[in-house]
Amino acid sequence: MKADIFSYIIWAMFLLGMVAPVYGEDQGGLDSLNQELQVLPKSEQPAVLSKMIYISAKAGNRKQAIDYAYQSLRIARELEDPRLQGNAEHDLGNVYTLLNEYENAFQHYKDALNLRLRFGKAVEIQSSLKEIQSVCIIMGKYEEAISYFQRSKELADIQKDSASIAAATNQIGLMNEKMGNLTAAHTIYFQALDMYKNISDSLGIAQALDNIGRVFFLDRRYTRALEYYNRSLDIQRALRNEEKIADDLHNIGEVYLAMDSIHKARVEYFDKALITRDDLPDRAARAETLGRIGDTYMEEGDYNRALVHYNESLKNQTALGDTTVNTMYNIGKAYYHLKEYDDAIDALNQCLTLSSHTPLDTFRRSTYKLLTDIYVESEDLNNALKYFQYFTGLNDSLFRTQKTREIADIQSRLEAVAQEKKLEEAKNVIRIGEERARQNQIIIYAGSIVLFLIIILLGVLFRQTKIKQKVNDQLAHQNKVINTQNRQLHKINQRLEEANDRLKPLLWPNPTSSQP
Repeated sequence: MKADIFSYIIWAMFLLGMVAPVYGEDQGGLDSLNQELQVLPKSEQPAVLSKMIYISAKAGNRKQAIDYAYQSLRIARELEDPRLQGNAEHDLGNVYTLLNEYENAFQHYKDALNLRLRFGKAVEIQSSLKEIQSVCIIMGKYEEAISYFQRSKELADIQKDSASIAAATNQIGLMNEKMGNLTAAHTIYFQALDMYKNISDSLGIAQALDNIGRVFFLDRRYTRALEYYNRSLDIQRALRNEEKIADDLHNIGEVYLAMDSIHKARVEYFDKALITRDDLPDRAARAETLGRIGDTYMEEGDYNRALVHYNESLKNQTALGDTTVNTMYNIGKAYYHLKEYDDAIDALNQCLTLSSHTPLDTFRRSTYKLLTDIYVESEDLNNALKYFQYFTGLNDSLFRTQKTREIADIQSRLEAVAQEKKLEEAKNVIRIGEERARQNQIIIYAGSIVLFLIIILLGVLFRQTKIKQKVNDQLAHQNKVINTQNRQLHKINQRLEEANDRLKPLLWPNPTSSQP
């Protein structure tokens, strides 16, 4: 869920980022300011030093920036000017904020606020409050942040600034939400909503509706969450606020995803939020939506598409110099489900590197557990046991004896898994041998049947040949008899013809021989 918890952080970074370009970040600009500093009276030097502080800090020159800041503070103290001291302390807070040294920044902002509360103007007090609030949020000091938001609220009340009162109230609700005090947050958000309605602040109303929807979502009251998110979406569409429209579409998608309406969450909300965000410069928001689309594909078991969207999310985060632990963990998890263990291990090791700079033990625990599973499936028992020990080591609820027992259990389980796999492999070998034996037996049976049929066929052919030979012999004998009879008949015919020729003159005398 996107919340405006970072609005103060962004505001502070914007403020600090805008100062350096005005003064110039090149060394030549710094040298010019240094020359100017030499000829100015002390009372005017802190203003020039303030410029030099920001140039050095933005250039990454920590020592120089801090030296300039303390020089400014020293001059302010010499002049015994509490307002200049407040400004110098504030500058020191800004320097440490730019250097991500938030504890130091917090202390200097507090010192600046104390001075400004007594000697500063309202605008200076409000500036210190905003900075200290943002640092409290970064460090997770939500309860302390509430006290500073209360001061902002009191200051706004003195000035009769209803919009600022509503904004501070809204932030107090957010701090309660971050501390898990959902009931208190719910009540305070409704108070902020009424305040925004009283001053007809449409953007404020939409923001309060979003916050109320988020509390309902966290409380798993999804129908009510959808109601408030949709009301906010209607307002943002009327205002044609594309960035907030995308936020609300994303938030509604989150609700449907939690309700297991995965396809609806992706197609009707996350995809539309992404299309809207494609035309906006907020790459962090785009990365967030890409990550959630990846989550929907993970839920559906489409790990390849999930990986594509996680990698796109990573590209956007990398461009911002802000690779999140969550994205690297999801990439590792997708590779794990795809059985691409080497890539999964690389991603998860990057996740561990990133999480080492944060207090996110939850991610480290999940990463150690997933690495344990990967090495178990890879049969690398030593690494599996090592990461399981890391996993149990982060769980503060386990006593030492329990940890020992858990480690022994996992070692036994890993050995059992290995044995089971070896047994399964042996079974597979036996199964393959039996299958081949069955195949060979079938081949033998089939060959025997074919051979038997061939023998029968040969027998039939032999018998038919014998019968045919016998018939041929009989026919030959009959032909011989017939030939013999034909010759005898021919001889008889010849004799008859000879006899006929002898008898013919006797039977039929020649008439010419009897005439005188």
